[in-house]
Amino acid sequence: MKKNITDKSITDNPEIFKLVVNNSTNLVVITDSDDKILYVNKSAETITGFSKSAMMGKTPRDLWDNQMSETHYKFVNKKVKTNKKVYKAETTSRHKDGHDFQMAVSHIPLLKNKKLNHIVIIGRDITHDKEIEMAKTEFVSLASHQLRTPLSAVKWSAEMLLDGEAGDISKLQKKYIKQIYHGNEMMVELVNALLNVSRIELGTFVIEPEPTDLYSLGKNVIQDVRPRVTEKKQKIVFKCSKTLKIKADENLIRIIIQNLLTNAVKYTKETGTIKLTIEKTASKFQISVADNGYGIPADQKDKIFTKLFRADNIKAKDEGTGLGLYIVRKIINEAGGKISFKSQENKGTTFLVSFPLSGMKKKKGMKDLISEGLLR
Repeated sequence: MKKNITDKSITDNPEIFKLVVNNSTNLVVITDSDDKILYVNKSAETITGFSKSAMMGKTPRDLWDNQMSETHYKFVNKKVKTNKKVYKAETTSRHKDGHDFQMAVSHIPLLKNKKLNHIVIIGRDITHDKEIEMAKTEFVSLASHQLRTPLSAVKWSAEMLLDGEAGDISKLQKKYIKQIYHGNEMMVELVNALLNVSRIELGTFVIEPEPTDLYSLGKNVIQDVRPRVTEKKQKIVFKCSKTLKIKADENLIRIIIQNLLTNAVKYTKETGTIKLTIEKTASKFQISVADNGYGIPADQKDKIFTKLFRADNIKAKDEGTGLGLYIVRKIINEAGGKISFKSQENKGTTFLVSFPLSGMKKKKGMKDLISEGLLR
């Protein structure tokens, strides 16, 4: 009779777990509650450069983890030791030979009678992954930049033909030129979005906060989307004090409102209603964009801000790049704000963006982000 192998037969055998941990390609370190190292696997020696004997009894901060700031270190300790939560992050560590490397690391508290007993640290060297990612981003930035000139030429030429500046054209010719123009516009939107993504991921975009008139800005963005609103017979309700101002980068606030408003128009049915509300509370500035459109499926809400994601229920309804909300969240995070949303499929979505009363955080950089062509 064939022996039945169960989970219990494995979990009751510590030798199996020891074999797995020792041969894992990930760094595995176990410390006591005071961070003193009690166990390291072979990969911990390989990744950090420190021998097992050099690590025992020391703390990670004594060895490879000394690049972490004191503030960050206190934050990790509070989360793991006080709150007894798992901490995950990408950190810069220092090899024994002096070179820095990137590591994806998790700190896992082990409890006994609800008290912290040990901490398990699991890490993976992601330096090579980051280098590949950076090379891809730089290539996308270069390729996108080079594409803007020929795409602009196609756009201008198509506009001239449609306006009759190059002579009369037949109805059939006009139909095909409109298709060329529409396809080119989609490419321009994609290229602009890719350029913004590359500038964000390379860290080269700038944030220059200045006093910004939110009422005028909101009105201007509404005018930008007015043709599509009229075409779909929709209604936009705008609520904002005419004297409301915030210290912000006007271009970036425009991108945020433009993207959220464009999405609401795109993914709301004809005759639907979109509400743009900009207000100041006792503790923050808040931008709200609400629609009664298609909504976001419950099982896909956790992916809505990820790069290139488009919800299943809107893929066939309109074209998009899947980059707009990714860009918006990156901008907001870098500028010191927060974004959240609530949504119900076939009922609508509301996005909420908030900034502290002090406004956006300043950021040095070399490039401005492009405020046209951001679509979900």
